[in-house]
Amino acid sequence: MIVLKRGDTRTAIRATLIDARGDPVDLTGSVVRWIMATLKRTPVVARQAEVVDAEHGVVLVPLEPGDTDTAGTYWAEFEVTFGDGRVETYPNRGYLTVNIEPDLG
Repeated sequence: MIVLKRGDTRTAIRATLIDARGDPVDLTGSVVRWIMATLKRTPVVARQAEVVDAEHGVVLVPLEPGDTDTAGTYWAEFEVTFGDGRVETYPNRGYLTVNIEPDLG
């Protein structure tokens, strides 16, 4: 679970994409998209993630103003388009959970 406070944008989301066997996904030549949606599957963020270590499947999603404006629970996933045009979504089963908690200020 990823936990943030409403309005926070300083900390980027860093993840290692893992295949069904539990191995890091080689992202060389791939384009990775971060998709975050409400539990009713309405997308609220959909944009390209930064691949920071292709060989070991490490990606980074810098948060932007507006990404965390609304407190609540969201689902998220990474959609990878590989160099050969094939697409696979991570995690392969279920979703990442993003919890944006209300702030006090």
